[in-house]
Amino acid sequence: MDNFPTVGLKKSLPGSILAITLYYLWSDMSFNELRGLFLVMALVMMLVLNNSKNSLFSVTPQVSSFTHHVFPVIVIAIGVACFTLFYMEFIRQYVTGQEVDYIAGFLVSGELEVSEKLSYFFESVILAPLSEEFFFRFILLSSIYLLLKSQFIGVLLSSLFFSYGHEDPVVAFFLGIAASIVLLKYASIYSAVILHAFYNLWIYTIEVFIVPAFFFNDWSFAPSGNIGTIVSIVAFSISLTALLIIKSKKNQCNKV
Repeated sequence: MDNFPTVGLKKSLPGSILAITLYYLWSDMSFNELRGLFLVMALVMMLVLNNSKNSLFSVTPQVSSFTHHVFPVIVIAIGVACFTLFYMEFIRQYVTGQEVDYIAGFLVSGELEVSEKLSYFFESVILAPLSEEFFFRFILLSSIYLLLKSQFIGVLLSSLFFSYGHEDPVVAFFLGIAASIVLLKYASIYSAVILHAFYNLWIYTIEVFIVPAFFFNDWSFAPSGNIGTIVSIVAFSISLTALLIIKSKKNQCNKV
């Protein structure tokens, strides 16, 4: 029999996807092909989850058995975000001359409307992690691994395909590598979804809240950009330190 967290997840997520679909259909926001694809894939994933006997997939443990992995996965997500922002704000900008995307966007449009923030949040933090991890990690990575009998090739090819559909393939490729490693390490699609969702949530927070706060709505003051990297490094350092302290105390308790 399913435990309580698993039952709650099975019942709540399909309803959430349905609510998001209705939100798009009855709002003023455009419903383009990409959003439609995300919604369909996420809905299929949730139906599979709802109809499964014990867990999402045969490789996925009960929810209660992976909860102690959540914090390490979040720390990894912040670490990947550090690399992403360092690449965007330093390597790509100063080597290629390409301006940081979110700074360029805010300079043109200014502060986002509330509806735009909600739309961006739903797509990046909920829909994209669910649909992309279901397709690129579980289906594609698993299929390549079973066909070629190589985890390395599976991780590499699925991450390359994942990066092809994104605006910045370098960033997407390394995110795909990280999500694949987490999936294989913890044998749980949940962990990969959490990594992807928290990574997107952190980038979303940087773009929508932290960067505008530093600019004080004076777009002529906007620097060429290292705000995201600095904030992410601080957050990563704090979270990693907390994780090490928790693990140290846990090891001490086990020895007693």
